[in-house]
Amino acid sequence: MKGGDVKMKGRKGLGIFAIAVIIALSVILCVQSSASASQNFGWLEVVHYEPNGSITLRLVIENPLNQTIHIIEPVAIPVPWGTDLIYGNITYNTLYPTVCPNASEGDALTGGLGPFIEVEFDFDRFLEPGERAEELLKLKINDWKGHSPSGITKYTFPYQLWMQTEEDTFFHYPIVTIEGIITPTFCTKPGTFASYDKFGVVDLTPDIINNRYGIFPDVNLLQPGKSQNITVTIWSGNGTEVKNATVNLSGCGVFISDSTYPYEFKGVNPTSIGKIKITAQWVENNITMNAIDFVPVSPIPNEPSSFSAIHHSMPITEKTVNISANVTDSEGIDMVLVKYWEDSKPWKYYRRMKKGDNNVYSTSIYLPWQWDGETIKYQIVCIDTTGNITESKINQFTVTPYGVSLTVDKTKKSTTPNVNATYLITVENIGTRTDNYTLVIDNPMNASVAELNKKSVRLLPGANETVMLNVTDEKLGTYMVNVTAISEGDPNKFDHINTTTVVTTEVRYDFDTGGGGYPSIMGIHNGTITPSHNIIANRLYTYPCEGTGGHSEYVRIWNSSWSVSGTWEGYGGDWHNITFNETFILYEGKTYNYTIRTGSY
Repeated sequence: MKGGDVKMKGRKGLGIFAIAVIIALSVILCVQSSASASQNFGWLEVVHYEPNGSITLRLVIENPLNQTIHIIEPVAIPVPWGTDLIYGNITYNTLYPTVCPNASEGDALTGGLGPFIEVEFDFDRFLEPGERAEELLKLKINDWKGHSPSGITKYTFPYQLWMQTEEDTFFHYPIVTIEGIITPTFCTKPGTFASYDKFGVVDLTPDIINNRYGIFPDVNLLQPGKSQNITVTIWSGNGTEVKNATVNLSGCGVFISDSTYPYEFKGVNPTSIGKIKITAQWVENNITMNAIDFVPVSPIPNEPSSFSAIHHSMPITEKTVNISANVTDSEGIDMVLVKYWEDSKPWKYYRRMKKGDNNVYSTSIYLPWQWDGETIKYQIVCIDTTGNITESKINQFTVTPYGVSLTVDKTKKSTTPNVNATYLITVENIGTRTDNYTLVIDNPMNASVAELNKKSVRLLPGANETVMLNVTDEKLGTYMVNVTAISEGDPNKFDHINTTTVVTTEVRYDFDTGGGGYPSIMGIHNGTITPSHNIIANRLYTYPCEGTGGHSEYVRIWNSSWSVSGTWEGYGGDWHNITFNETFILYEGKTYNYTIRTGSY
């Protein structure tokens, strides 16, 4: 699949408890295919770690072949329970749980044996020979000690086979799909911070899990246009300080390098809002080590993001619900996500939102059958350019298989006193079950006529039916009439349309040929008409030539299955019009025959 779609072999269903033992082995083994023998396509490494705080992973994918490669699916990184997302270029279409922020809640619910957790990077791209791409993933650590991507380490296969103590915490190397290559090799990157074995599993053991690793600057915020000193300390992960590193600062107009311990940077003066990236590289036991961290550059205070117009469409089982919001931030926006979860479950899903016009961000979420009847809660999450995170208030909806949509041909029409303006209203069953819909009229302006030709409809899933709403009054004025369709299966699912009818002395026609001119010919006129839009009609007006009493005496409109006709009733009253015995619709794109017999001109 392309575009961030998700496919995980052997895992069917969402938010349910299943351990795919054979599949788990297949995704973590460091196996080479015949098409890529002895080729290494990249690695994952820890570049920052703060005990009980956060961990930052660096994913590097490179092309060692002499041909272009195509990474055709998101890159998935299985992570342990007890983590939450801080930053990462995650996909737009995550379907499986992204994180389990509270491992103890997951343990209590599942006995420590539950759904597989993975974070997916949006990595659908081509890499030329020798080209490299990388992403950073920063996770917040909660109570992850002793956990794996599918629960408590000692209970979950195959992690239980590799643990050294019950407190070992596991994540492992990426699941990658490269077109034409069966199983690309992601060999481990050894180091002092974690135990890497031949299966590509990263084991954070108790003897290292309490040690810091990476870059730790002595400031946590810089201001644009203000000079400040920075001292950087680097920890190796085994409890010792690194003194042989090369340290670089870059971003926001700052480009500085230092290889002399202690790593002190004088007069750092960023020129713009954002983040300064700090990188460090050193050699340890003949292995090149890397560390990465950021210092935000922001005015004080850093204003939180602003959210408005948060909206979700009708949530229907086995369909997608659309979520949108207007999001602004004075520091600039890096990315906007939606975080959502089943109210009864501890794991969370994240999905990237796409920016549209006028600062509106949107995405869609698939609602599987397992969520039928579930309350789903969600928040909009904005990460600004400085790394500051703001979350909106919690919104929620309940998933059911019922839904309805109402549309109307026009929301505003004009008519004359006591002559109906007719609206075509289409009722559609957008749910996944057959349903009955009650149609209710709201007539706040008390129009003398506000009538539907049907008060209820029954529809199969995906089916629709058109009903007619007639509105008029004996008095001139503007009349609002609204129609609501309510699902019988779930009365909380409803839709409505608003109409405005102007009763005026000016007659407006749905179809008008114009008056024409001399000479006019009396007789019988036959032809066809194919409307470019729906036409609602109940009378035919004939333009008389100037100074005459010209009129039509008879008209008939028909096709193979339908016919309507009208006859002139003589001079007197509304003699310019022939009124049909019913209001009818000529539908867009359909061809109709007509016969018009005109009288004296």
